[in-house]
Amino acid sequence: MLEKARILKERYNSLSTPFLQEILWFHRIKADQDKELLTLEFLNVCASHAMVDKLFDKDLTTAKYRKDMQVRNILYNFPELESIVNSSDEEYIQWKNIETALQNKLELPYTYGYLRDRFASVSVFFTTISLLRKASLGMNTSRRWTSKFLFPFSFETLFIDVDNRKESFSMDRRFFSRGGEVLYMMISRAENADILKKLMQDIFQNPTQNKRWGSLLSTIRNNEDIYSDDIQLGFLSAESHEVFDQLVEDLISLLKSDIPHNDLFEHFASISSFYMVHFILTVALQKKQTSLLKSGNEKIVYPVELLTPRSDHVRRSSRQIYKINENLPLEALDKVFQDYMSTLTNITDKEELLKKIEIELNYKDDDDLNEIIDFDELKSKIFKAIAKKAKSDLLTIHRILLKGTGLASVKKTNSYRYLASDSWLKTLALINIDSRMPFNDFIDKLYEKYGFIIGSKHSILLIETYSDNDYKKNEARLFERLRALGLLESKSDGYAYVINRYGRK
Repeated sequence: MLEKARILKERYNSLSTPFLQEILWFHRIKADQDKELLTLEFLNVCASHAMVDKLFDKDLTTAKYRKDMQVRNILYNFPELESIVNSSDEEYIQWKNIETALQNKLELPYTYGYLRDRFASVSVFFTTISLLRKASLGMNTSRRWTSKFLFPFSFETLFIDVDNRKESFSMDRRFFSRGGEVLYMMISRAENADILKKLMQDIFQNPTQNKRWGSLLSTIRNNEDIYSDDIQLGFLSAESHEVFDQLVEDLISLLKSDIPHNDLFEHFASISSFYMVHFILTVALQKKQTSLLKSGNEKIVYPVELLTPRSDHVRRSSRQIYKINENLPLEALDKVFQDYMSTLTNITDKEELLKKIEIELNYKDDDDLNEIIDFDELKSKIFKAIAKKAKSDLLTIHRILLKGTGLASVKKTNSYRYLASDSWLKTLALINIDSRMPFNDFIDKLYEKYGFIIGSKHSILLIETYSDNDYKKNEARLFERLRALGLLESKSDGYAYVINRYGRK
C-alpha cells in the first residue's frame, strides 16, 4: 500500500482526496465518461504510442495527444460556413470571409489562406466539411465544440478533449477522465497483448479500409503544432489480472471477426465498458471474500433478464443482485480500510498516527484531527471521506458503463437491473462463437465466462432460491430473441445453434 501511495503522490501531487480506491483499482473514471468517450480516449493513447512504434509498451507512462485545434475550429466552431457559402457574394469574397471568420475565432496564430489553394471551389470545401461533420461523434449533443470528435476511422482521425475556456486549449479531464488510459494499461498488461497489437495496427494504423477519411482530413490540416506536451498516464494498481487477459481475448475475437471496420467501434466500446465494471467488481469480491453461490465460489454473477411483460423472479433476482454488486466496491473499501486501521492500533502517539495515515492514504483534513481522541471516531471520519468519493465514482460507473454496454436498464421499472439489449446479444455472439454453437452450450459459456445467469440450470446455483419456472421462461425468451435477430438456426438433427453470421478471418 505504501509503495502505491508513493507512486500516486508523485504522479498527482495536486490530489487532496484519500487514495484508497485508487490503490485498490485505478485512477480514475468519472460519470461524464460514457463508453464512447472511454474508447476514444483509449484509442488516443494507442495512437500516441503507435507513433513511436511502442503500442502496448508497459513501460511507457506518458502520452502525446493530438489537439488539432485548427482542424476542429473549421469543423466544429464554424456554424457561419453555410450562410457564407449560400451568400450571393463572389467566390473570392466568400473565401476572404471564410478566412477572416476562422481567424477571429481563436486567439492562436493560425491562418487559413491555404484552404483556397487546396480546394477547387468554396462549394467543394463546403462539401468536404459537411462530410466530415456527418462522420463525427457528439454533433447532436450539447457538448462544447472542443468535445466533439471525428469517428475513429484510423489513428489519423483522432484528437483529445480540450478546455475551450483557456487560450492554451489544455487537455480537459471532464470527458477524457483517464478511464481510457486505464483501459490501455489493462490491455498492455494482458498475456496476449502482442496479438491484439498486430490487429490494432492493421485496422487503425495501416488501414486497408477508410483511407479516404484520413485523406479528407489532411486537406484541412495545416499547422504543425498539433500535439500536446507529454501527459502523465493514469494509474492502474494491478500488474496483471485474469480479467485483463479475458478482455484481450474477447477483443482479439472481435477484431478477427469478418465485419466491416466501421461496425467494430460499437462492439469494442461495449466490451471495454463491461470489463471496466467487471474488473471493479471482481477485485471488490476478492477483497470482501463473500459469495452469492451455494458453492461459496467467489464469482461475480449477473442475473440477466430478457425483457418480460410483467415482473417475475428473474426481474426480482436481477434487481436484488444488481444492488448487491453496485454496493460491493464500497463494502470492499470498508473491509480493506478496517483491516488497515487495525494494523495501527499499536501506535499510541497521535501525531505519529496521523502522519502515517497522511503518507499511506493521502488523508489530510482541514479540521484539527488532533482534537479527536477516540480511535473509532477517527476511523469513522476518515472512511466517511473515502466513501463519499467512492459513491460518486464507483457506484456511478457501474450504472453508466453497463447501461452503455446494453446490460443495465430501468425499462418497465423504477430501479436498475441487468437487462440484455439486442446490441449486447449481438456482441456476445460475435466474440464467443467462431461459426455456430449449440444454444445450451452458449448459455453455459455465458455463465462460466462472465457470470451471466439466464436459465434455471444456473439460477439454482444461487444461495437465495428463485422460481425455476420463471428462469425457464427467461431462457425461452432468449431463444426467441436470438431467432428474431437472425442469430439462431435450427438443424435437422433437432438441435438449435447460435451462429456468428460473420465468422473469423
